[in-house]
Amino acid sequence: MVMRLKPMRGVDDTARRHIEFIKSRGEKGISATGSLASLEKVIMEDLGILETLRTEYSVIEALASAMKAEIERMEEES
Repeated sequence: MVMRLKPMRGVDDTARRHIEFIKSRGEKGISATGSLASLEKVIMEDLGILETLRTEYSVIEALASAMKAEIERMEEES
């Protein structure tokens, strides 16, 4: 049985905080890299490898999308 990806609460918030982290040169927000490392420890113990991969994929996909949108916004402003 193949499980579909479930939306994870906080994924968009993680992406937003990571962009804020980059734009503030680390003074605000939180790095998504650190968040993913912490998340890995928790979900691998509880859910296993497949669910860890699904969860991380969702986070990385949301982060990439948010970063692309921010790049496009900044390019339009310049």
